[in-house]
Amino acid sequence: MEKNVVTRLEDLNLINRFLFDEVMEDRESYQATVSILLGEDIELMDGPETEKELFERGLYRYTFATFCKECPDLKLEDGATRVFINTRGKNKWVFSQEFLDFMEYITNTTDEAAERTKSQKIKRIHEQVKRIKLSEKMGVKYMQLWEEKAYIREEGYEEGYEEGDKKRLIHTICKKLRKGKALEQIADEVEESLDLVRGICLVAQKEAPDYDCDKIYEILYGAELTIHSYK
Repeated sequence: MEKNVVTRLEDLNLINRFLFDEVMEDRESYQATVSILLGEDIELMDGPETEKELFERGLYRYTFATFCKECPDLKLEDGATRVFINTRGKNKWVFSQEFLDFMEYITNTTDEAAERTKSQKIKRIHEQVKRIKLSEKMGVKYMQLWEEKAYIREEGYEEGYEEGDKKRLIHTICKKLRKGKALEQIADEVEESLDLVRGICLVAQKEAPDYDCDKIYEILYGAELTIHSYK
């Protein structure tokens, strides 16, 4: 069996679920993060969540407000806004330098990245990141969590599609594409929804004939952040 290798706490980037959640426990860091992502200072009532969503439009930010499905012009006036952040966006000209610096910082959470930016908010966040990475208590918590997940993976009890499950599904679908099988047949054989298989096939076909499964996975499930906020 392939041995699992743990990434050290001090080497984690902010895009890591554990580090992000711990940093966001600090109210000032949480406020600074959301202010950067939304481009304005906002009072928030609930916490952020990390999700893996991908709309494949190449944007850094997708903003959704609550409205009635049957009557799109009818909106709830509760001020709720849901924002998806894609760290691999391409429309840089739309965003401030602070926002772009933060996109870099999320995936390269280092002293050097924090020093390069002029953003005081990012520097404030980095101070909290450093405190967490230097905390013996956080180090123990991180290792315990990693060991629990490793045990679950090894015992095969993990439910749902985690990274390994998704990659195995992509690999299986690519093998069937190489054999020239139709979309409906593939969905039937892997026992997954047609929409899910169609989405994977659309991306995979762009990588034919090599079908780089790791690249396909990154395109489909590139990590993003979701912020639930209230103005």
